[in-house]
Amino acid sequence: MKNKFLPIFLIILFNFNFDIFSQEQNQSNNLENSSNTINSTENSSNEKKSKFNIDPFVIVGNHLFLNTYASQETLLSPIKFFIGGGAIFDFNSKLKISFQPNISIWNMYYAFDGKKAYVTEIENRTATTLCLLFDFPVGIKFTKEKHSFTPGIGLGILARISFLSNGVNKNDSGATGSAENDLKEIQKWNFSNSRFLYPELFFAWDYQVSKNFSTGVVSKVFIPIASFFENSNFNETIFSVAARFAF
Repeated sequence: MKNKFLPIFLIILFNFNFDIFSQEQNQSNNLENSSNTINSTENSSNEKKSKFNIDPFVIVGNHLFLNTYASQETLLSPIKFFIGGGAIFDFNSKLKISFQPNISIWNMYYAFDGKKAYVTEIENRTATTLCLLFDFPVGIKFTKEKHSFTPGIGLGILARISFLSNGVNKNDSGATGSAENDLKEIQKWNFSNSRFLYPELFFAWDYQVSKNFSTGVVSKVFIPIASFFENSNFNETIFSVAARFAF
């Protein structure tokens, strides 16, 4: 009887141990699969993050401000130095869309002739005008090795803040009776008839110097929307060329 009991006991013990081993192995596999799932999710998240890049930049250059207003006192298409900054938002989809909002700042001088405001030289100025150009361009970026090329379109909003120039008194004579009233008309003129809206065309070239630094050139043409329904010969169209440094 004992000889028969021993083989049966060994068989039961073997089956018990095998079941325990199988359960442990399954638990180990489940943990490994969970770990792989987590890693896969993290990698997927990282890939999504890598599809959206932000590069801040500073920009310096010159605006040529087209002046087609015929007058002996007007300044012939002044070239104004400006500084600014913004950021490049790259969306790495099939079409590499690049959104590059920025702001630039410079100053000009204005006068009023009784009908309209116009850009003038410092000797004939009534108002000193601080110009803030809020620029919202969108383009398609093409990359070849360390070079990238971005043509596109956008919209500029030109905010012009005018105040009496140094040396000009509010009671000085003007086209409307006084320099103070001329200043008010200059401010009204620059914000009337959508003269502050500027559709644009632009082209940018950038060179990747290092992983975190690039430099390039940006050229733009801003066309005042008012010129499409006024007989102004595209007066105050802005041609811009600037150097850009992105980080």
